[in-house]
Amino acid sequence: MQQALQLVRTHLGPQAAVLHTRQLKRGMLGWLTGRTQIEVTASKDFRVPSRLAPPVPQRDTTKESTAAGTDAELASSEDRAIQNEIRHLRLMVEQLIHEPSQRPKRNDEEQSAFEHLLSLDFPLRDAEQLIADLTHYHVRVDKDGGRDIWQPLAELIARRIAVRGPTEIKDGSPQIVALVGPTGVGKTTTIAKLAANHRLRENHRVGLITVDTYRIAAVEQLKTYAEIIDLPMEVVSSPTEMRAALEKLGNLDLILIDTAGRSPLDEIRLRELMAIIHEAKPHEIYLVLSVVAGASSLSRSLATFREVGITSLLLTKLDEAPTLGALWSVIKTGLPLSYVTDGQDVPDDIALADALSLSREILGKPFIEADV
Repeated sequence: MQQALQLVRTHLGPQAAVLHTRQLKRGMLGWLTGRTQIEVTASKDFRVPSRLAPPVPQRDTTKESTAAGTDAELASSEDRAIQNEIRHLRLMVEQLIHEPSQRPKRNDEEQSAFEHLLSLDFPLRDAEQLIADLTHYHVRVDKDGGRDIWQPLAELIARRIAVRGPTEIKDGSPQIVALVGPTGVGKTTTIAKLAANHRLRENHRVGLITVDTYRIAAVEQLKTYAEIIDLPMEVVSSPTEMRAALEKLGNLDLILIDTAGRSPLDEIRLRELMAIIHEAKPHEIYLVLSVVAGASSLSRSLATFREVGITSLLLTKLDEAPTLGALWSVIKTGLPLSYVTDGQDVPDDIALADALSLSREILGKPFIEADV
């Protein structure tokens, strides 16, 4: 590999960008000679950071004016950020070069699946592990010799997805379910979908409680849903009022609590939420997350709201996300999924989470093309 990269530097110059590298299968000639063939795809025309890390030109700041000096500092800061990223890429490449024995051997189909996972924002180590685990699966071979790797990969991801059934309604006392989560994830619409399904399709006696008094529009929105579905509704703003509202709705089968959106960074509001939840003593607490958010945002929300005592995840806006790879960051934690939503229609566009269906949606393109 080092010799191959040196050839790239010699023939294309130090600014060349290495786009792809792979070790080719050893044919009969390679077996006889003991040589390994390396394929390197590189270009001197692409305007991407080169993995050969060209040196940073030094600037002569002695001739710059004070005003120009400010621009130079900004440019220098950007240069440092770019160089840090290049150094990170170099470390990754060098690790792959110097530890070839530790890298899993992949065929063309496995390499394609690996690159697809990376394009979906799967972490490098997790993508490598998933492809390595495929060796334990039976991969079907079609009549043309091709390997159907996508369905086994979907099954492998599905095994990592924990799911739970619907809310269990018990006789004697109402089942209390609270929905919590960041702002803008669709909690109010989702609680209306749950209420409508339990009332209209399951014939359960359902009541609503809203704690979202920070947004007047949210109270009015839920009140409109309650009137349409013919449900009792209470508005509370303190733990004491929560206690009174629960007593008032105590003869129902299911009580759904809509809480105000909380930023994971707003510690004061989160403490208020915890006080309300503590007073309600819900049997289940759904953390509502929008799949439109990135992996880091999802992970941060999950870490923060765990303090509230969440029991499962409810994923919204599956129809709005370009890809669902960011979900892996919360799926791999093992917290079970309850429901998923993929639209705004009430009571439709909500379903129980299904591990295999969701894993196929996460992989996306291969299954979309197959269905077409």
